[in-house]
Amino acid sequence: MRVPNSGSFILAYHGVQEGRESEGERGLHISHESLHNQLSTVGRHFDVVSLEEVLRVSDTRSARVAITFDDAYLGALTLGASVCETLGYPFTVFVAPGLLGTIPVWDERSSKGQWTISHRQTFLWDQKGRARHRLATSSSLCLPQIGTESDLLALRGSKYATFGNHTYSHPNLRSLSDDEVSLEISKGRAWLETRFPTQFLNVVAYPYGLAPRNAERLMAEPHAAAGLLVHGGWFRRGNVPTFAVPRWNVPSAVGRDRFLAKLRGWL
Repeated sequence: MRVPNSGSFILAYHGVQEGRESEGERGLHISHESLHNQLSTVGRHFDVVSLEEVLRVSDTRSARVAITFDDAYLGALTLGASVCETLGYPFTVFVAPGLLGTIPVWDERSSKGQWTISHRQTFLWDQKGRARHRLATSSSLCLPQIGTESDLLALRGSKYATFGNHTYSHPNLRSLSDDEVSLEISKGRAWLETRFPTQFLNVVAYPYGLAPRNAERLMAEPHAAAGLLVHGGWFRRGNVPTFAVPRWNVPSAVGRDRFLAKLRGWL
């Protein structure tokens, strides 16, 4: 396998599940087996490092990969964390505290066939990416769910896990005013800093991958050290703005050949 000689690459995952089929939004949920196979492949060819190292060190003499999970799905906190810990890889979970213990609306609507491109656009822009997410109950276990605070706290003290800010309630930041964006980011940061004082990274992963309209100015304020997208590939730290750091949102159904092609920098 021919690989880049240097640079950084950030993988973005969401949910992790036992089997291959998901009752929620299928593109977001990867099987436990597929995740293990992908990360094992990554580790054979690259230095797997923490997100903090990728963002802090700009002089990349080697090709480095960091692992992230958005939304704090229960499967990511259990199965995903288990894969990373077994392989000895650091990982970062981006948490939106307002989502904890719920079935996200995109997963519930997908299970009912009500999550088309048109539905998603209406949700993102007319509803600003905000919704009343249903609380997870014993009758909804067939649907992907976000972990609870207790599930998160089970990873407190882990030498592999760190936690980043995914805002407080997971809105479309691009549809909000600057004051609303600042409140979402500061409220999410305060929640995480209180619970994970030694594992918190002051980094924001933008919900839906949509940066706020004035991201450059907002990130220059003391809100976060960096803002992360969910598109892009290889980069050198000094060549990308801190408010628009690329990540690759790994599709759940991505095949081995396409996964390898992305790692080679062909896509």
